[in-house]
Amino acid sequence: MFDLRLRSVKESLFMPCCRYIPSYVTPFQITAAAFLAGVTSALFAAHSHIVLSLSFWSLNRVLDCLDGSLARHRGTASDLGGFLDLLSDFVIYSLLPIAVALGNANFSRYWPPVAILEATFHVNNFVLFYAAAVAEKYGAQPGGDGEAKAKATQLTSLSMMPALVEGVESATFFTAMLAYPRSIEVLSWTMSLLVALGTLQRILYLMQLPLKPPPPSFQNGLRYRIVSLALLAPCGGSPHALRKTACSDREKYSLHSDIKKSDTCLFQVYAMGARSAADHSKDQAAAAAEWHDEDLSSSPGLSQASPLVQAPAVPVWRIVLSLTVLFLNYFLAQYDKFVLSYFQDDVISSLDLSQSSYGILSGYATGIVYALLALPTAYIADYTSARVWVLSVAAIWWSLCAIFQGLSNNFWQILLARIAMGIGQAPVEALSVSLISDLMGKRYVFFGASVLYVGVYIGEAVSGQIAVAFTRSHTPWNTALIAIGIAGIVIAILVRILVREPPRQSALVRSSLVDHLGEHQDPAHRQSKVAHAVAGLKATWGYVAHMRSFWILVLSASFRQLSGNVFGYYMPTYLSTLYATHPNLLSRYGIIVGVVGSVAVLLGGLLTSASWKKTKLLPLYLTGIGGMVSSVFVLLMVFSKSVAQGNDDRGVRILYGTMSAAYLTAELWLGAMNSLIALLLPPHYKTFGLAIWAAIQVLIYSSGPEIIGLALRNIESGSQAYLDGTKIALAVIIPVGYWLAGIGFLLAINSVKRDLNGDFIQGSLGRTRRISFSVFALVLGGLVIGLFVASIVYRA
Repeated sequence: MFDLRLRSVKESLFMPCCRYIPSYVTPFQITAAAFLAGVTSALFAAHSHIVLSLSFWSLNRVLDCLDGSLARHRGTASDLGGFLDLLSDFVIYSLLPIAVALGNANFSRYWPPVAILEATFHVNNFVLFYAAAVAEKYGAQPGGDGEAKAKATQLTSLSMMPALVEGVESATFFTAMLAYPRSIEVLSWTMSLLVALGTLQRILYLMQLPLKPPPPSFQNGLRYRIVSLALLAPCGGSPHALRKTACSDREKYSLHSDIKKSDTCLFQVYAMGARSAADHSKDQAAAAAEWHDEDLSSSPGLSQASPLVQAPAVPVWRIVLSLTVLFLNYFLAQYDKFVLSYFQDDVISSLDLSQSSYGILSGYATGIVYALLALPTAYIADYTSARVWVLSVAAIWWSLCAIFQGLSNNFWQILLARIAMGIGQAPVEALSVSLISDLMGKRYVFFGASVLYVGVYIGEAVSGQIAVAFTRSHTPWNTALIAIGIAGIVIAILVRILVREPPRQSALVRSSLVDHLGEHQDPAHRQSKVAHAVAGLKATWGYVAHMRSFWILVLSASFRQLSGNVFGYYMPTYLSTLYATHPNLLSRYGIIVGVVGSVAVLLGGLLTSASWKKTKLLPLYLTGIGGMVSSVFVLLMVFSKSVAQGNDDRGVRILYGTMSAAYLTAELWLGAMNSLIALLLPPHYKTFGLAIWAAIQVLIYSSGPEIIGLALRNIESGSQAYLDGTKIALAVIIPVGYWLAGIGFLLAINSVKRDLNGDFIQGSLGRTRRISFSVFALVLGGLVIGLFVASIVYRA
């Protein structure tokens, strides 16, 4: 899936090394050494030597990358060398699963999944090489100059059609098998499924081929690229990415001088998505004229921004489909983040952990990692205009990390797996909201994002029920995490297949600055992609710094989230202790959260969309006033037993009523407010802007539960003193946070109006504003570092 994208990276890493390899060392010798290293790795795996097998496997991978680079560096690349390289890889790929299974004591248990995996290999290899042969058939006679250029572009001796599992993915699975030999069963079944889907993908590629070969005037190497574009488009290639590839090929093969106009038209038609032969004939003249009229001199730039649209023209069925898979992906990411807490006792006993070690796994430190990792991932997604790709990769990554958590045998393994999981989960929210803001018209974005955020409340409502189901069926925590990880991989594949990268929608701001920020179309900068990235990074930070409303909004949202985080972290435990005679209280608590919270967030989105023509500022009123009203009901929840004069039954009835009212008034804001922020940000870098918005909030609101935990650390959990301390914290922090947020949102109304009119701060930032930013950064940094250290020290 990533081979074609990573080959140029691999070449840039290994090609400089070729200068230092002695002349008497040949590429064939390196291929032979790689084969021997792979066989040695398999032998050690068969004898359960994990470290040695991984060491020789790593050597095999390095040498396998080096032989081709050396051959190209010396100009000695040949079909025979490519054949031997592929043969070596396929032999090693077949040996490794068998060797790992042999290294396990209970081999009879593992041979069925390994046998199925080997069978999928054979079927996939047949389809792979048949597809490659068909691609060559649509090219010219072998050996032409065009073919040589195409092979150089592919950086392989044989052009292969892309699929779900290729070299990078295979190497990842084999590394996991060698590192976790007891997981060979799960990994083999998972890899078999993905290889089978990849085989089906290649078959679908073949079915998309035109009925007759293209005209003979095509250059040899170019023909395969055209067919590849034609086949890639229906399976998820974004039009913008295809256009960039097509433009790149145009330069490489001098289309404007060597290709006939009719052939150029066919090239454009293929790149637009492999239309049918009838459509191709009908649109031939128009497509050719469009191709030749376009100025494509700046197209190959990586950060080239596609044109903005005033309103997306996405079919309703695709919007519904995209929202569904984005919702499922977001729900699983939320559930997976907290699922470990439901199996706390089992995890501690099976991994022999202390309470302090478990606290590190789910504490403040890992939360900070999540917040910071969202920034670079979101920026890469915007810079490459590949949000769907990044979201799919992130989902696959955190799902694999969930599986690795289930396979962990000690503290360090599960800690590293959870930190790695943060890399994948961190950008999910920003990427999802960014995509939704471009899938739907501005008026309906608020409701679409609200549908996404239903996953928060549904996740909180059903996560406990799912954990109970696992417990009642005596399912180990390891298996539960592995099952969640496999489900996440399936959802990630659906995201990649079903969600298309939408064109960027223009912002709400009435300013040309916001729409053009992020465009890099100057041909003079084509070779300076790093400079483009740095310029875009600075421009986005400068944009949010010059907004009049962003910082008061993000501070207000942080206080609002801090109150909500304290509510979710401590309220269930407090209420279950307060009403110990009602064992079903937490179950009904979850139902109220799921039902009322979902209704509230959807209602907030609907109200904002309905009032679109009258005002764009309703999210500010909903959040500000709603939180203030909700604070009254929160206080009644906390003191419900006192209001009921100590009567548990009456107190529970008061609790359920006031809790429903609290959620209905407080949770109107989430989807509507985040949608407003997305539409205020520069379209080309809105994902990065949303990541900044979310990261600042996480750094602030995560401090609430941590501060309370440190304050109560010396008090025995469940004691009356602990209950009283929790009551005071809930009664003070939640209402104060709601009111501070409400005042902030209401004060921001005029600033938001000015931003919507494009009335940003002009010129350089004033001295007062720069000092304010510096103080804010120092205070926030000190808070984060202090709590980070405290969370480690007091749990050690």
